[in-house]
Amino acid sequence: MRWLLGFSATVDPLAEKYYSTSPYAYCGGNPVNRTDPDGRWIKGTDGNAVTYNIKSGWSPNATTDAKRIGNSMMYTHKGQSQLNKMFDAKHPITLEMSDKTITGLDKKGNKTYQLGNTNNTYDDNCKVSSSVVTVYEGSINEYIKDNKNSKDPEAQSYETNAKDNDQRIGAVAGHESVHATDADNQHLKYENDKDNDNNDVESAPVQTEDLILDQTGFVNSGSAEMVPLPNPLSSSSNAPQPEPLKINP
Repeated sequence: MRWLLGFSATVDPLAEKYYSTSPYAYCGGNPVNRTDPDGRWIKGTDGNAVTYNIKSGWSPNATTDAKRIGNSMMYTHKGQSQLNKMFDAKHPITLEMSDKTITGLDKKGNKTYQLGNTNNTYDDNCKVSSSVVTVYEGSINEYIKDNKNSKDPEAQSYETNAKDNDQRIGAVAGHESVHATDADNQHLKYENDKDNDNNDVESAPVQTEDLILDQTGFVNSGSAEMVPLPNPLSSSSNAPQPEPLKINP
């Protein structure tokens, strides 16, 4: 869940072990011969898996919301990484957009804004069986309006690094994707809900969100450019494997 008060860059830790393969290539870029039978998917309109292909785009069962959120996440290296983690999740994930505006007050009376939410359902073994990720565009609009020219670093990042709501949606969805896919984060959240623990479940999602905003700013400023990635569900074992984010000198 992403709440913001109104006023690290890291890479995949295992990526360096596989220099010849993009960390975003599904089944090593060869799902025809290397299938993944674990039922990993983003849920479509028909209840089946949504797929994405660089040449043909989204599968017909992709919802409008899933396409908007997915396209927003594809704008940055980190966003693409998190999107592929949702493609690879071991449980169905539903992606939703909402025009709701959800605000509140913290203990000091400062206005807060809920930009996104992840609702995880747990099975009898305390493992997540399904997730619903929601991005609240109404909250994003109000947050930007209320914090124009703010000196708060987070508000500045949302205003200056992102040019429009689609880019901001990529950051919020990246935050929520950690809640939807990271098993450690989910376990800590379960303990918080069940035992009234106070585990930190927001640091990692916030780090992901901030990195996406930073990379968005790099791309928008021309300091970096996105290089097309191979399809996460590519059927070609010979798909090119470029670095996803190229920093310009």
